[in-house]
Amino acid sequence: MIVTERQHRERTHFDRVYRRAERTQHLRIPPHDLRRYGRCDDWRTYGKECAFHYLKPLAGRELLEIGCGTGVDSVLLAANGARVFAYDVSPEAVEIARKRAEVNGLADRITFVVACDLSAAFAGRRFDRVFGNTVLHHLDLTGFSEKVRRVLRPEGVAVFREPVVLDRWLRRLRRCIPWYPSNPSPDERPLDRQDVAALCRGFAGVELRQFECLSRIWPLLRSSWLIDCLHRWDRELLEGVPWSRRFASVLVMRLTGHCPSARETP
Repeated sequence: MIVTERQHRERTHFDRVYRRAERTQHLRIPPHDLRRYGRCDDWRTYGKECAFHYLKPLAGRELLEIGCGTGVDSVLLAANGARVFAYDVSPEAVEIARKRAEVNGLADRITFVVACDLSAAFAGRRFDRVFGNTVLHHLDLTGFSEKVRRVLRPEGVAVFREPVVLDRWLRRLRRCIPWYPSNPSPDERPLDRQDVAALCRGFAGVELRQFECLSRIWPLLRSSWLIDCLHRWDRELLEGVPWSRRFASVLVMRLTGHCPSARETP
């Protein structure tokens, strides 16, 4: 397996993170979460529920998960009926993910591997769904859209949930705020408009939904009631005031179909 310098930095960083975290990992998925991401009743309010909603139906579908981490989403997807093929750059993360699948009784529905590239993770295989949750902003996205199209079956769906900074002035402001939390790994950064356009290129169907404008401050709050209110106010704001979407901090993308004009390299 060929590993670039960037991938090596990411692997080293997350191996260290997950090595520390393993002692405090709660492997069993709470019943509340299984119900929540099975039903997705609040998919217009919360980005992760929206992503799971966009993936439906999952029963009987083969799904590729990019950057599975410790397997939380892998288990939720398998519990919803998908046959999950998941990979991550971190061996430490994959080890925890395998334990989590076993504890939740879904090890027979999930295959985990250590890999750095979606083309090589399950070479020669094509999928009904491709999914990534807050992972693309860690990657070099050169040629990524084409790779996704190559592994998707003709009627397949790709869904990604990512942190974004879509407004250029907000991006500049973000760099100038000394107390703004630094990116936790060396190479990651929120996606910008150019990144989103490149990811969507070559797909015939593109659906974008923005989240977390006012509620971007939720990590600073302690009240779950107030956090929930902010998310619901965001839903009304982002649905009712289109220009506010440029200030969202999370974007969910649903990509389908191939444009006939999309260039494919041999």
